[in-house]
Amino acid sequence: MKHIFIVDDNHDDLLFMTMALERAGYKVRQFDNAAAAIESIPQFKPDIYVTDVSLPEVDGAESLRKIKKLYPQLPVIAVSAYRQYLNNMEDLGAAAVCCKSLDHANLLSAIKKVESD
Repeated sequence: MKHIFIVDDNHDDLLFMTMALERAGYKVRQFDNAAAAIESIPQFKPDIYVTDVSLPEVDGAESLRKIKKLYPQLPVIAVSAYRQYLNNMEDLGAAAVCCKSLDHANLLSAIKKVESD
């Protein structure tokens, strides 16, 4: 079973993404801030890291840079409700990007893409 970290400061988005991924058979650990998530990587060893782009304190772009420096093999998926926020995330090293949606098909598709790479 793949272990996925999800980072989002919006409680509802975090809950709905977690539920969708757990229903799809993934083990999920949720965080409402990037600093705590990045600090937990060595302990829980996620297979995939999903982060909202717009976060307080350490935003998605900065957390992506830190993860690529510290854990270059860990695939990062950037998510946002706003497509324009995702424009440069792949250039920064995101394995995939997707817009948030209520059916979570975009997120599941991005995870399947990362798993097949």
